[in-house]
Amino acid sequence: FGGTDVVGVFRERVNAQPGQQIRVTPDPKLVHLFDEQSGKRL
Repeated sequence: FGGTDVVGVFRERVNAQPGQQIRVTPDPKLVHLFDEQSGKRL
């Protein structure tokens, strides 16, 4: 997202190499976002 690193956890295996770009389409109902400094869920 705009040059920011994103960490993803996938239920299925993803055959990708470190640094490789992959396209994902998150389901907004299943996304959990956290504040970087406090660690609290947004």
